[in-house]
Formats: sequence, C-alpha cells, structure tokens
Amino acid sequence: MRYLPWASLLGLAICLFACDSSPERGTQTAKPQESPSQSTLSSCETGTADDSAFVPKGYNAETNSAVLMNGQTVTPAGKTLDLQRFAWGVALSPDGKTAYITNAEGGSQSVQAIDLSQEDLAPLTDPARMLAGYGLTVSSDGQRIYVPGAATGLVHVLTLTEGAFVTQEPIHLQGYLGALALSSDDQTLFALSPTQAVLSKVTLATGEIVRLDVGFYPYDVVLSTDGSKAFVSDQGANRVVRVNTQTMTLDGQVDTDRGPEGLALAEDEAYLIVACADDETIQIIKTEDMSLHQTLELDPEHPDLKVWTPNAVAVHPEAHRAYITAADRNAVEVLDTETWTILGQIPTAFYPSRIAITPDEKLVIVNSKGWGLTGSARSTGSGLYGLLQVVDVPANATELEQYSRQVKQNVERPQGYYPDNQCDTIVPLPLSEEETSVIEHIVLVVKENKVYDEILGDLAGPEGDEWHDPNLAVLFGENVILSDDTPASVTPNAHAIARRWVDFVNYYCDSEVSLQGHMWTTQADCNDFVERTHFDRTPLTGIDPMTKHENGTIFQHLDNHGFNFRVYGEAVNFGPEEVIKWRDKVDLKYPYWSMGQTDVLKAQEVIREWELSLEMEEPRLFPSFIYIVLPNDHTAGANAGALHPQTMVADNDHAMGMLVDWLSKSPYWEKTLFIALQDDGQTSMGDHIDAHRSVLYLASPWVKRNYQSRVHYSMPSVFRTIELILGLPPMNKNTLLAPPLIDVFTDEMDTTGFDAIVPTMPVIVNPSTGPFAEEAKQWDWSGFDGHKGLGDHVYRYLMGDKPRPDYVKMLDD
Repeated sequence: MRYLPWASLLGLAICLFACDSSPERGTQTAKPQESPSQSTLSSCETGTADDSAFVPKGYNAETNSAVLMNGQTVTPAGKTLDLQRFAWGVALSPDGKTAYITNAEGGSQSVQAIDLSQEDLAPLTDPARMLAGYGLTVSSDGQRIYVPGAATGLVHVLTLTEGAFVTQEPIHLQGYLGALALSSDDQTLFALSPTQAVLSKVTLATGEIVRLDVGFYPYDVVLSTDGSKAFVSDQGANRVVRVNTQTMTLDGQVDTDRGPEGLALAEDEAYLIVACADDETIQIIKTEDMSLHQTLELDPEHPDLKVWTPNAVAVHPEAHRAYITAADRNAVEVLDTETWTILGQIPTAFYPSRIAITPDEKLVIVNSKGWGLTGSARSTGSGLYGLLQVVDVPANATELEQYSRQVKQNVERPQGYYPDNQCDTIVPLPLSEEETSVIEHIVLVVKENKVYDEILGDLAGPEGDEWHDPNLAVLFGENVILSDDTPASVTPNAHAIARRWVDFVNYYCDSEVSLQGHMWTTQADCNDFVERTHFDRTPLTGIDPMTKHENGTIFQHLDNHGFNFRVYGEAVNFGPEEVIKWRDKVDLKYPYWSMGQTDVLKAQEVIREWELSLEMEEPRLFPSFIYIVLPNDHTAGANAGALHPQTMVADNDHAMGMLVDWLSKSPYWEKTLFIALQDDGQTSMGDHIDAHRSVLYLASPWVKRNYQSRVHYSMPSVFRTIELILGLPPMNKNTLLAPPLIDVFTDEMDTTGFDAIVPTMPVIVNPSTGPFAEEAKQWDWSGFDGHKGLGDHVYRYLMGDKPRPDYVKMLDD
C-alpha cells in the first residue's frame, strides 16, 4: 500500500481545514470551547415516554410478532412459515394442499413447495435455485408448475416428484418474464414481459407463439374462464387493457389510478378488481364495456397521503368477498363484492405482496419481508427473509372487527411514545399548529451505507450497555489499528458530534440498498415498483416516473408550500427534469453522486456558497432547507488505485466536521439544525442489534448536550421533525404516522462552537495488484449500487481471516 500525506491528495493542501481554528493534524479531541452563549425559552414538557418507545427492532418469539424499522409492529394472524429472501409469488395446487412460492432476491432467486395440509406448515422441497418472477401458475391436474423465468426470458416447466422439483424443457420467450396465466383447459399459456411490454400467447401442444404489445411495463394478467379474454394491468400507462385472445388484439381499455398492479375477476366475471399501488385505491371495472364502476380509498381520512400500497387481489368465487394485500399497511383488506365496501383488515407480516385462497377458505399470503429480519453474518444478502402466512377467512363480523383493531394498533403504535407532551408557543420542535419553531434552517447531509456498530460501536462508556458490543471490531471507529499496527482515528468528528449532542442508539434505516435508500432520503418512502425491480436494476430509480412516489419528494413538497431549498449532489429524484425546473436551486458546480472527488472538496464548495451568501446577503444560497450528498463513505473497496476504505470514510468524516464547524460559527447558527444520516444499512461489519440499525447525527444550539437517545426512530421520523420545524404538513402517511425526534430538543439555547477534527487516518491508495484488487474488478464503480458482495469484500480486506461473530446481523451490498 502507498501512503500519501493528506495535503498532497488532489491538491488538498489549501482545503483540509474547515477554518483557522481547526486543531493540528493528529488531534483526536475538540479544542476546549469558549463559554457558551445560552438563552432559555418558556418551558416545554414532552412528558414521560412510554416503555414501548425504547423497544429495539426485532422479532418476539413469545408473541410471534415483530417491531419493524419504523416502530410499527406486525402480528400476522394464523400460521406462519419462514421463506427465502423477498418471497413474491404464490400459486396453489388445485386441491389447495400445496403452495408454490417464488423468491426474488437477486443472485439467489428460487422456487419452493410448501405443504399446507398438515397442522404445521412445512417445506416439501429445498429451494430450487433459478431466476423466478412473481406470477407463476399450476395446471388444472396439478402436475405441472409454470414459473416465469424473470431475466432469463424462459418459462420454467417443473413437476414435483418425491419431494423434489424435476425440470422439464423450458419455453423460450423474450425479455423479463413476470406473470403467467394458463387457460382452464391447460392448452394455452399467456406470459407477460414487463420490460418488453409484450403479452405472449403460447400454444403448448405446438409451441406456436403470438405476441401483442400491451403498453408500457405491464404487471399482471388474468383470463376469463372461457379463455376468450385476457385483462392486463398496464402499470406504466396507468390503465387496464382487454385482449381478445383468439385474434390477439386489444379490444378495450380503461384509465386507472396510478400504479395498477394486481387483478382479479369477480361476480361471475362481470367486474374486474384492480389494486392501484401508488394511488392507494381499489378500482372496480365493468368488464363488458371496460368502464370504471367505482373507486375505493383505503384511507378515507387521509386520501391525499399515499402509502398503503395495495398490490394483489384474490377473490372468493362464492362468498362475495375479495382480499387485497396492502403491502405498507401490513394487512389484507377485506372487500364486499356485492356492495363494494371495505369491511375491515386482517393483520399480516411485513410487506404482503401476493395472495391466494384455498378451496377450504384459507388465505395463503406471501409476505415479502417477513419479520423484517436478515440472516446472520453467515448468510449474506441485502434482502429480507419472506414469510408464508395461512389464515382462515374471518368467520364473522366480530372476528374481522378484532383483526381490524389489531391492524390499527400495529400501525399507530409509535404515536403512543409520548402520550402526555405539553409545549408552549415558541419551541425548537412544534407539536401543534399554535406553535412556532425558533429554527428556520435545516441542513440535511446524506451519507452512504453504514450501520451503527461499525462507526460508533466504540462510543459506550467504561461499563458499556446493551446498545454497544465490545467484542465487535469497529472498522471505522475513533481509534483503529492499521495493518502495520499504526493507530489512527477514522471518524473523530462523528464521535465528537455524537458525544457533544446526541448518540442515537435505537435509530434505523428503512431501506436495504441505495436504490431504495435514496428514495427514502428524498421522499420518505419507496414505492412497490422500486421494491420489486431494484433486484434486477431494470428502472432508472428516481428518474423513471414509475419509481417516484405519488406524493412527490421533499423538494416538491417544499416548493408547493413556498419554501426555498438548495441541493448539492443528489441524482435520485433530482434528475434532468428537476434541474431544468429548479435550476436556481441546485449547485451545478457540485458533482452528482460521485466518489471521484474527495468529500472534503465537496464540503469546501458548500462552504464557498455559504460564505458568498453572507457577503451578498443572498438568501437562496442559505435557504430553509439544504440537502447535501457526501457519499465517499460508501468506499470503493480494494479497487486498484482508489483510496483505501478507511481513508475514504475519514475523508467523509472530516467533510461533515467542516460543515458543522462553519455552521456553528456563522450568524445562521442560532436558527439552524444540522442533520446527517446514512441512506441505508449496507455494511462491512454488521450490527449486533439489527441489520438496519444505523447512525444519525444532530447538531444545533437547540439540541440536548451529552445525551443518549434510546427512543426507537427511523427515517420518516427525521422528515416528520423537518416538517414540524418548518411548518409543513405531512409529506405522506409515513411522516404523518412517524414520531418526531421529540426527546432530543431543549428550550435552553447553547451556541458553543464546534471545531472540526482532522482524522489521523493516513491517505492510503489501494495497490494495483493482489487478490482483493482482482476481486474488485468485478464491479462497476460508476454508480452507488450494483456491488453485490462489497460489504464482505471490504470486511475481509480490512480484517483478513478474522471471522465476524455468528450473531452479527448485516445487509450485504
């Protein structure tokens, strides 16, 4: 490895220090501070936190329930069985005794068979590894299982023989295959390719294939009983089309709400039920003339705040009932198909995405994210493990009412953290419309891919606590030992900020990878389309309109309410369209998400504009909301010629310290809140509490000093806090339901400045040869995702043969 002095890197001799008061190189603690300037507002009593506020994310075996990243709970009714990562497809044998499941996790997609006939659910087969889409189907005699082959362009034909899948000759089609439908006589198979927008009709006896263009990114297909009509949800064009299957021509269409996904025919096929995921509605279509009959809101109280994500439908053929999975409500909606009214909800596990009904009236529900858990360090992979749920349809209105109350309690659980808060009219964090915040500017910094333990795991006191594990190697800690036994500080600013203000030990990312994470950091949500497609990287996330949330981004939200903002470096949800629209709100000198420049240089560009704002009294350069991307802590692994991972994290840490340093000594400080977070919890080390536990930093005169927050928060809590401070309404239902960061603010202003600390981590350049350099060649380093296995690669690069503890939870790149 080559060692270079900090000042020689990319001409950084003049830009390493945030200001003249920065300590000398090698200093690991902040300089003694001057006496603080203090001011006290009228009293603000947040009340006593409920015990539920301090429960970490995780599964409770005694109650068969789990607390999720956002503090909500899942309590699935009925029986459950663990599946593989991100289960997303289900089809039943004709007798309803076997469920066939597909799992979507990239690199390890699979098919499973589950025995539903016994008292306890049990796998009939080991997972059969193959690329597999979500819409599989089974022949009427139960002998053949047709599985869409996802990116292979194949339809896999399987039989189940003596507890194992036997593969038959596949059907060769084109494009990404997502959903299948089989005619009732088993003679004709219809296959939907979202990427090519094609419905293929396959005559199984002859192999003849006829293709029809059915729009833009179609999702689901259902057939009429006689096979003469096919109905396709055209997700990209927000419509449903009807196909004459004899002539393979379009013979009708109807516009729908945004994001039509799951379909099912009802009431003797007179109606088609459409689950519109993005608009949070269920639409009823008359099949005879393809007209819209009725639209049902899942949340009539908040029809403009979209989140619940209805995405799949199953219909009871005789009981006048339909069942719709609502992925982000963690529930199944029960629909009366005679009166077209929603009767209630059934609680599920995390992120239900497909559903079927057995002949004996059991609901078979595939929950893509299960308990919200990953495997241990021995089981890498970014996805969450799915869960199969089998529950009897509600026997009566009383049982359904009980289920519905449970769903409501699950969703609203975080709102009970502080049941008795009382605050006056001028406060740091307003909790009512009568209150006004003393804070007028918010700076939000977005960093990359880290969990708590690999950054702040060494922050515990001498006695430690349950939130810290002294047995874990803190790869990017305050003090590390390099391979040549040299000590170095990698993240002294992160530690100083967490010590000075708040150490958030119970905070979580809501995302698994960056393609989701940047959706969460710009819009406090990630829609179903991104959840399902990020494995295969088919959409351009944040640029393709289908990936964007119906309620828009924080930037649109601010603009809608007359707030100015400025953006430094965000590419997701701030692409060409946004740059054209808001050219005056983006620094075009600042690189879009890029590790090609040091974060120190990027921070200097931000500070240059902030200095200009003071000189020119130009408010647009220091507006109400500032969004800054500092991505170099993502690292480039052992990529030859790139900076060493610990060097890149140190660069990122120094840049954050520079920003806080400048702010704390500026005229803006008394009215500013600084926030920094990670976009997701992808990791090298892992975390002993949960794979989603991450780091959150706050700095402000109005934030408590030397405080450890044990309250359970996640990304929507950050945005809820931003909304309350700026006087914005909720951006979507995630922020509406999220608890704000209520325990960390104080009514006693302390304007003491912060001195940035230069990390002592040397500038190390990765060697051009060796096994790790060869490993790194497999990845494209031009973007922020697509590095499957990077976390494990970085861990081995830094730690050699030392294994992770078995209990560590991790999300691997």
